[in-house]
Amino acid sequence: MTIGQKIKKLRHAQHITQTELGQHLNMTKSTVSMWERGERTPDISTVIKLAQYFQVSTDYLLDKNAPSKTLNDSSISDLGLILEELLLVIKQNSNLQFWGQPATKSQIARLQTALEITIKLNKNENK
Repeated sequence: MTIGQKIKKLRHAQHITQTELGQHLNMTKSTVSMWERGERTPDISTVIKLAQYFQVSTDYLLDKNAPSKTLNDSSISDLGLILEELLLVIKQNSNLQFWGQPATKSQIARLQTALEITIKLNKNENK
């Protein structure tokens, strides 16, 4: 899979348009479109921004064979790792939603607390 195909896949998974991604990166829709079609490749500083935005590694974006390690990846079976990754996404993302509606601070705080407690309880149980 090319970097452009990965960008498109990640963008679709987050339900954002090329325009929205471009705005986040201070790029045009046309630039994002050219990446996805394989006509251009983002520079390294943009690859880093893309990796941060999509919560994937730069290795995943640049390497045809690197695993994505995204939450919807069925090859990840360790619930602890999934919960920790989800907690990290929640802490780093300011545009979270619940079923298409912006998440409130109290919703995010409750979810974060629930995940932290679940992780702590299960880590202690496995010691």
